[in-house]
Amino acid sequence: MNGEINIPNLLRYVGITGYMPQLGEAINRMLRADDALSYKAAAKDAGTALFFPGSFFADLPKFMPLLLKGFDGKEDLLLDSATVSFSTSKNIVTTKLQGRNGTVKEYIADGDYTINVKGILAYNGVRWPREDAMKLREFLEAKTSLEIAHELLNAFGIYEIVITDYNFPESPYINLIPFTFSALSEQKIELKIME
Repeated sequence: MNGEINIPNLLRYVGITGYMPQLGEAINRMLRADDALSYKAAAKDAGTALFFPGSFFADLPKFMPLLLKGFDGKEDLLLDSATVSFSTSKNIVTTKLQGRNGTVKEYIADGDYTINVKGILAYNGVRWPREDAMKLREFLEAKTSLEIAHELLNAFGIYEIVITDYNFPESPYINLIPFTFSALSEQKIELKIME
């Protein structure tokens, strides 16, 4: 074994990877914190250690809760294990001109955001999460746009979505139901009455 003998090198030598002493130290400081300021500082250090480039967790999806706001008297639904990805494209009209290479591009408008959500419904017991699945189904089958609260989507100006399709893939676990759905961003249109 080449190099300095320390715990990380020793663990790597025997095939154990992912050892992060900085994370353990930060979590211990969180547990021992006696005021909110110390706790927040330790929590920030733990997050930095956990997701630094090259760490085991760096490329894993990060969960960020997605709130589907209730409609028609229904209660809000919090999807706390959601991972969200989204993309968009611009609406560009291209025109070919005789005697000119390439095309002339004319920007028309930004396109809708296409949003993909993946998550898991879980029940702490030995049965499937029936109530949560039925509540989610009501939102997925809504015949209207849905208001949402999600830190990243809201930061990009997405406050409403329209569900376009959904799927409940198979799961080998009785108490876990994975789900995916796709949606398009929606913008409210304000109509003005001219007198």
